[in-house]
Amino acid sequence: MRGKSTLGNNTPLILIDGVPSDSFSQLAPQDIASLTVLKDGAAAIYGSRAANGVILVTTKRGESGKPKINFSHAYNVSSFTKRPELMDVNQFATYENEINARVNGADADPLFTPQDIAGFPNTDWADEVLAKTSPESRTSLSVSGGSEKAKYFVSGDFIDQKGLYKSGSLGFKQYQLRSNIDVNLTDSFKLGVDLATRFGKRTAP
Repeated sequence: MRGKSTLGNNTPLILIDGVPSDSFSQLAPQDIASLTVLKDGAAAIYGSRAANGVILVTTKRGESGKPKINFSHAYNVSSFTKRPELMDVNQFATYENEINARVNGADADPLFTPQDIAGFPNTDWADEVLAKTSPESRTSLSVSGGSEKAKYFVSGDFIDQKGLYKSGSLGFKQYQLRSNIDVNLTDSFKLGVDLATRFGKRTAP
């Protein structure tokens, strides 16, 4: 929200349901009820940690009524914006021989003879190693409901990202569960219990 501060970084303070968090990028979008950005005087109540502003994230909570079930699934495909066209062995060797002739004279011995070129393998490693596309899927399911005395909200989220290696050795999977229960013990006393857990597995060659 602003440049370098006295703390040596420009990271705002992120609060998810009042709990500090390093990032909200892993938070399931469908779980967000509201997002508020505070800065300067409005953020002063959070002390020195709010020198770069505060981002307040409030997640959804249960509402009285019959159970409501929400399900969503998204599938995306990513690919390179542009892949360079590479020279093959014959083109590269010819190019290097032409440079050598311009620098050292037309009578100079070529760097690569026809026999050299014929003996080199001609493999496009980018085409062999990299896939054309990288798929990503996200599945979310939430259930909410309750009565005037007790309300609940439970949400599960699963992300599966594939890398751009044909071998499948690059990828990311994440499982996330959030739940909250609000209980009205008396007319003036309410108890709330929140649970949030996330497990991620990242693979790389």
